[in-house]
Amino acid sequence: MNQLAAEGKTKHAIHKFQIKLNQILTEAELDDVIAVNPCRKIRERVKPEETTRKSLSLAEAVSLAACLKSEPRDGYRVVVWLALALGLRRGELLGLQWRDVDWENCKICVQRQYNSRCELDEPKGGSKATISFDTGTKRFLLEWKVIQAQQYAEYGRTPTLETPICSPTVLVKDGRAADYIEPTNFDRWRRHYFADHGLGEFTKIREVKTKRGEIETKYSGYEGYNLHELRHTQATLLIGNNVDLKTVQSRLRHSSASTTMGTYAHAIDANDELAAETIGELLNL
Repeated sequence: MNQLAAEGKTKHAIHKFQIKLNQILTEAELDDVIAVNPCRKIRERVKPEETTRKSLSLAEAVSLAACLKSEPRDGYRVVVWLALALGLRRGELLGLQWRDVDWENCKICVQRQYNSRCELDEPKGGSKATISFDTGTKRFLLEWKVIQAQQYAEYGRTPTLETPICSPTVLVKDGRAADYIEPTNFDRWRRHYFADHGLGEFTKIREVKTKRGEIETKYSGYEGYNLHELRHTQATLLIGNNVDLKTVQSRLRHSSASTTMGTYAHAIDANDELAAETIGELLNL
């Protein structure tokens, strides 16, 4: 663990490494591959750092939505739009298919996720859920559906109900059909997109020469918002606009209202202050 710390790994990363290593060695012990799990002898585990949950301001969220609406549409931008509009996690967004959309009732069913191993899996917590979307998102998706069909036609293909809503720009990879956006490819694209739109920046930019002798610009050290913080943005904006806590909990699919309260206490505190001013005005205090 000291070596990981020396390499610059965060406490959060080391904590996750310890958990995974313990899981692997516990399985090895149960399968009689090793006699004893040595992780049991670790008395003090590295505790993860407290993470500060960030969210976009209303002005930043409105500006981002305006950019997404006006720019040439592709599957990557659709992921960001839906993250902002629905508050879903990355894997859930990448796993959405057209059959999950109920156009008449403006609802979408979260039934699966596309995980970091590029496999379809159960959604986080195994809980499937149906979430409402607004008429603006309905219009956005219908427009995208037409564009996606045109992109597929260029490859001699036709989208079906099982086609992912958020499809990659290049639909063929190594001679094989590529329907789903790879999570790592999306993360790389999203960092640059956020940096281009004032939501982040790269602290290290350098030029390197490739084996072909070409000069490439390398970007690293990203600092700024990530996709998951669009989920926090939705929750903060909803609570700040007096949407009841139970509805926010259901929309984010938290296991309990207490989880939502603990996560978004800052927004609830702000509402409480507003409530105090409101009751003061009503009672002429």
